[in-house]
Amino acid sequence: MRFLFASILILFSSTLALRAQESWVIDHDATEIVINVGYINEPKLRVAFERFTDATFFDPARPEITQSVIHVESASARSGIGIVNGLLRGPDYLDSDEFPFIRYFLRELRQTSPSTADAIGDLTLLGVTRPIVLKAEVFAYAPNAPDPEKRIAGFNIRGNVDRSQFGSMIGAGRIDNVLPIEIRLVFRPPA
Repeated sequence: MRFLFASILILFSSTLALRAQESWVIDHDATEIVINVGYINEPKLRVAFERFTDATFFDPARPEITQSVIHVESASARSGIGIVNGLLRGPDYLDSDEFPFIRYFLRELRQTSPSTADAIGDLTLLGVTRPIVLKAEVFAYAPNAPDPEKRIAGFNIRGNVDRSQFGSMIGAGRIDNVLPIEIRLVFRPPA
């Protein structure tokens, strides 16, 4: 009987703990995923990805245990130049028909200072998965704001992706192999 009572108490208390630690969600309207593509001596071309889905766990009390899987639709790449959009999505670059998603798995945020962290994860591009460490910097953090509209956690995540490590060699010498990536990641409490 004591075992049953203890089991019920443990189950009840763990359920309360899970409810107390609500998982925030990614704000899709405020989040942005961008790569910057260099071509010979031209200014970098900004390519934004407009559509993505995610499964995320973010606890504002313990951001270091954040985990997220983000599936970016490769066909949503937009440069602002119609002909370039077609090339980006085509078989020579993102190959959107064969590889409809770019996958980023954020495994861990490892704090490096009061406002920065290493975003440790894996990137899958063109069917190839490689570990990647990006640099995250907090730009907004108000988990306890009295106004629910102002409760936010925002991170600018930056780093480089060497496309040759994923088998993309088209245009080598003309198009940079190492592409800067920028993710503006915004979390909000669930609605």
